[in-house]
Amino acid sequence: MNGVVVDRIRHEANAKLDLKRKSDLGQFMTPYGIAEFMASLFSTGGQPVVLLDAGAGVGSLTIAASRKLLPERVEAWEIDPVMRSYLQINMESLGVPYEIHAKDFIHDSVDRIQFDMGTRFTHAILNPPYKKINSFSQHRRVLSDLGIETVNLYTAFLALTILQMTFVRRWPR
Repeated sequence: MNGVVVDRIRHEANAKLDLKRKSDLGQFMTPYGIAEFMASLFSTGGQPVVLLDAGAGVGSLTIAASRKLLPERVEAWEIDPVMRSYLQINMESLGVPYEIHAKDFIHDSVDRIQFDMGTRFTHAILNPPYKKINSFSQHRRVLSDLGIETVNLYTAFLALTILQMTFVRRWPR
């Protein structure tokens, strides 16, 4: 699948999104040219690659990273059912074992970290949502359980991604 096709899919999916929900989720989809640039910054170091994409959208970032890294496995999180339907098709086109988590990345990651379960990742590519976290929200409470104090989803996604990487020797307690 080439970049023109990926961007066409991205535009098609974007047109189907409910604007209020898009705003509530802080969704901003990455153009494929930017995804390719981001992926170009990766190196594998000769080791097998297990890729994480949090808030995967239609999979533009995953497609670009997979072309560069040739991962053994990909796991992607996407909570929006419209995006997830496109993501499923795009993931199948990669020919790589994958899992799509139809879950809130923050809640799922906190559980995975607290209970020392789930995949550990060698690489991650993501364009986290840009949205403030309310001081009294569930997200703020569960992040605080891990010692993550932040006021926005972007930095929460980054912190949770880092804690799920193979270079983090153990899960924090």
